[in-house]
Amino acid sequence: SEQVEQQIEKRSVGRPKKYFNDEDRKEAIRKQQLATKRRFMNDGTITLTDIRIGNVNIHALDENKVNLLRDTYKLCLQKVRKITSILDLSQISSRVIQVVSSGLLAVLNKI
Repeated sequence: SEQVEQQIEKRSVGRPKKYFNDEDRKEAIRKQQLATKRRFMNDGTITLTDIRIGNVNIHALDENKVNLLRDTYKLCLQKVRKITSILDLSQISSRVIQVVSSGLLAVLNKI
């Protein structure tokens, strides 16, 4: 009877009703963490899933692809700046840089 009262008291402090003791709760948390690791890890690479930007979904973007995207972005900016200096298209190039930057930074900020 005393054990039942303790279990009921534990339930009322915000724990889910299915956990009767700390061991059950710890085991459930461990299983949940293991399932999360399996879902987000694939062959040792960190995988980011379901990033939504505007109306575009990007699925399964791993760390290597993010680094490649970041490097490509930097090269793109260098080329735009080089073209700007050659052709003196400062107004057009600043708009291009602004659009490219905002789009890619939106992706990188969600990661």
